[in-house]
Amino acid sequence: MNATPSLGRRIARRLAIGGATLFGITVVVFVATRALPDVDAGALDPTRVGATDEERAAIAAARGLDEPWLTQYGAWIGSALRLDFGRSWTSERRVGDILTDVVPRTLQITIPAIALCYLLGVPLGVLLALRRRSALARAATVAIVGAICVPGFVAATLSIVFFANPDFFAWFPATGLSGDDTAPYGGLAWLATSADGRAFALDRLRHLVLPVTCMALPGVAYIAEQTRVSMATSLEQPWIEAARARGLGERRVVFGYALRDAAVPIVVLLGLALPTAFSGSVFLERVFSIEGVGWTFVQAVGERDLPVVGAIATVVAALTLIGLVVADLSRAALDPRVTFR
Repeated sequence: MNATPSLGRRIARRLAIGGATLFGITVVVFVATRALPDVDAGALDPTRVGATDEERAAIAAARGLDEPWLTQYGAWIGSALRLDFGRSWTSERRVGDILTDVVPRTLQITIPAIALCYLLGVPLGVLLALRRRSALARAATVAIVGAICVPGFVAATLSIVFFANPDFFAWFPATGLSGDDTAPYGGLAWLATSADGRAFALDRLRHLVLPVTCMALPGVAYIAEQTRVSMATSLEQPWIEAARARGLGERRVVFGYALRDAAVPIVVLLGLALPTAFSGSVFLERVFSIEGVGWTFVQAVGERDLPVVGAIATVVAALTLIGLVVADLSRAALDPRVTFR
């Protein structure tokens, strides 16, 4: 009989598979970006009009676009392995500096949204599973399915219309992450001790309410539904009835046995939450005019800014693969029946 691989070997295998997959993704990203229409023309500053063929050829040569694709890919992947994605073709800024600016803005939306998904979705799903035969649970399930089906940009647009509009309720700002008269961020100590810092925090909170809520709404509904289904299935297992027959309290049966078993698919979803949120931020950032990762990616595609497009696509792909590894290992840790050979 073959021995079960150790945790270290499991991690090593998952990382090896993830590395090979990431390599394949970089090839796809590179080919897809080079296949965009008008890439050679997009190598020029878009504000320039009437450039000669010689000027275009010179810029294409300076950026390596006249080299064979294999040579271009080798140079690009070599730099990417050093976390050097070159310079933006439109702004001439280093791509790493651009990511340093935009990633924190997206994280300010995605991290609270993911937290809300689990803090609200899991208890709601457990409650619906425990009351699964009631009319209220059936109505809540219908509402959950409806919330899952509502596109993010629709929810964002409606939230602006109703909650950032003087004609209805002008409770929150409609765009950006800070007001025009807000002091610039001055560090954690400044944030906690000064009046300007407290004003900054309150202003940032008001700006985050709508985008975070719109991103979290379908996530809360989806996590609640997954928890409800998993919990309902777990409550019908024979060992749950055996635990009750032994005289264990209902609270211990529900949270110590049923929820532990039902948590496996929920934890797997957590591993993919961050890359999924990054991908879903595209529409929300456009609607709320937040210059985050999604906004930057769409703008870079439109401007044929290939270094920025390739960097963002590669980073999101890497996050997805890391999430898959974390999900696999978490599933194995929660369920001893799961083995990876």
